[in-house]
Amino acid sequence: MPRTRRLVLVGGGHAHVEVLRAAARQPFGCDIVLVSPYPELFYTGMLPAQLRGSITDRALAVDLRGLCNEANARFVEATATRIDGARDGVVVHTASEPVTGDVCSVDIGSVSSGMETPGVRTHAFTVRPQARWRALVSLLGEVTRAGARAPFSCCVVGGGAAGIELALAIVARGQSASQNVQCTLVTADRDLLADMGPRFAARAAAILHARGIRVLLGKRVVRVETDHVMLDDDTRVDSALTVWSAGASAPPMLRESGLPVDAEGYLRVDATLRAVTGVAVFGAGDCVSLVESPWAAKSGVYAVRAAPVLASNLRAVMQSPPREPRLYDAQQSALQILDTSDGKALLYWHGWSSYSGWALRLKQRIDARWVRKYRLNAQR
Repeated sequence: MPRTRRLVLVGGGHAHVEVLRAAARQPFGCDIVLVSPYPELFYTGMLPAQLRGSITDRALAVDLRGLCNEANARFVEATATRIDGARDGVVVHTASEPVTGDVCSVDIGSVSSGMETPGVRTHAFTVRPQARWRALVSLLGEVTRAGARAPFSCCVVGGGAAGIELALAIVARGQSASQNVQCTLVTADRDLLADMGPRFAARAAAILHARGIRVLLGKRVVRVETDHVMLDDDTRVDSALTVWSAGASAPPMLRESGLPVDAEGYLRVDATLRAVTGVAVFGAGDCVSLVESPWAAKSGVYAVRAAPVLASNLRAVMQSPPREPRLYDAQQSALQILDTSDGKALLYWHGWSSYSGWALRLKQRIDARWVRKYRLNAQR
């Protein structure tokens, strides 16, 4: 009897939940294994809403273990430490067991830049991993439940969209509890949101200023302590709560595995989302570099758009003989909506922007629709 082929999914990211949904609707005809350190995926677009206390885990979580059950896939709760890839098979190593397969797909996201800065791992909170995010939400809840006391200082490191949203959410959470939160946003960049143009950045800066958030541009954090951060010009910024959102870096595991990576360490994939050297490794999301679409940013938008192509091509390659793959043509621009935590949102599209309540309602509909799509029993 011919052996059953196996597909190994590494990481429970935005693209892989679509692969599992597709397998639940129509089986791939192979074994599927998902290797992920967490049994849930938190939809990143809704994290600011959770930080300000507007929604719970349930509203933004996708049940990976449950999706695996629906797709008749095996769930391995572990972190992949190395991937040995060849043209005819892969071995995914974890701390507990190696998982062998015929084809592997990687969707593990990125890691925070600057984590080597002294004190960051000990004293700062990050969006990833989930344990650090949960700790941040819990601590902020404790602070705001204390009510109006002495001013509470916080510092958000990073001037991108994520850093701005987090700073605004923290201040909004404090205001809702009559807590005096004094927030500083620090970025090593000379401008906020540099890739979205000066007019959009100016609108974001005005919103931050109106909310009482101090912005320090062109300043690099050199050390994080329990109650403050130190900048490269010896400025001390008081911070009882430091959130690190200083951009994205490639997961070191990809380079350490000997996979084809670009200069920054991201997995290089072609338009079929397969590794450029032809090894049996595919990938999507923030951990990959699209060699034929170099303009594609490390954004969840591209992971969501690439997901149906990835699902189709993994199904095709697992068949015998393999079917012709689809090509992913990444759009050169994407809709950006920043949740400003004041009943409005700041929207950017092709150089045009809007700061309005309808922009927030649009974002909420998009986010809720995506999460609802992966609720159990909703995919059939």
